[in-house]
Amino acid sequence: MKTLSIFLGISLGVTLTTQAKKTQSARTEASTPEAQLAGFELQEGFVAELVASEKDGVINPIDLSFDDSGRLWTQTARMYPLDPVKDIQWNVLLKLMDDPAAQDKNPEFKRIKDLYQGRTRGEDEILVLSGIYPGQKIKTKTFASGLTIPQSLIPYRNGVYVAQGSEFFYLNDTNNDGKSDKRVPVLTGFGFTDTHTMAHCMVRGPGGWIHFTQGALNKGNITAVRSGQSARMDYSKCAKFSLDGNKIEVINAGLNNIWGYTMQANGQWYGTEANDQSWSVVPMEEQTGYRGIGNERLRPYQPQFPNLHKFQRKKRSRSFQRSFL
Repeated sequence: MKTLSIFLGISLGVTLTTQAKKTQSARTEASTPEAQLAGFELQEGFVAELVASEKDGVINPIDLSFDDSGRLWTQTARMYPLDPVKDIQWNVLLKLMDDPAAQDKNPEFKRIKDLYQGRTRGEDEILVLSGIYPGQKIKTKTFASGLTIPQSLIPYRNGVYVAQGSEFFYLNDTNNDGKSDKRVPVLTGFGFTDTHTMAHCMVRGPGGWIHFTQGALNKGNITAVRSGQSARMDYSKCAKFSLDGNKIEVINAGLNNIWGYTMQANGQWYGTEANDQSWSVVPMEEQTGYRGIGNERLRPYQPQFPNLHKFQRKKRSRSFQRSFL
């Protein structure tokens, strides 16, 4: 049977930098990367390999991306989570999400927005890992620092596109020293009420577009900084923006809370939901719509995908999962 190797950037359940934090785990110490690797139970034909860990500077990674030279790009999330409001009633939260003026008056919203917009320096970094293949010695280089929970990244030309809270921007290395020295705003206005469901999952698509998603509990009017074009993104949506930063389009409505989004080599798009609707993997072609929080549609007459029949749900989900491989 052909072996499929899965590269894993493993982050410890209790990281070296956050061991003092309270968790729900009954463990009294952090497991080593080697101990975690030994604990994997894999189906026949799969291999798990330890690629990087906290020893290599990888702290709470969220996204992984490869550039054209085979280097692995990832980021830290030392500042996670960073919710501006806590222990708030649902109806009060919905009202606050619809009131940007009230958010601007809230000290916590302002403090966190200053971090996302770069007015205040954060604690997170974007890392570039080389030497990650068998027989090589891993090397970690910091491409950018002073960031705040970058949620997604795509290497492009001399830099990287970054999704970070209320902002999307491009970090450029203008002097080719391997470090970012210029930040170019691309999109602004994303909601950041809930850290877990901010804009994320950037995927390079055909036609000069970058696709991305947003989870359930954020709302915002997104503006392309360069052109002024805007689009409304409330709750769970998929959208795309042009590589030059001039255009933005909302292209899908739902699921309830998107936590995964990808395109197959044949051009088919798929998404995955984290909770509630029990759709593990579903087709997410442009202009499709699913039920979810808000039950919004891109067009008033847009049909929504029906529930999978209980008998079919597991069977079809497995089929979609196989298609990823």
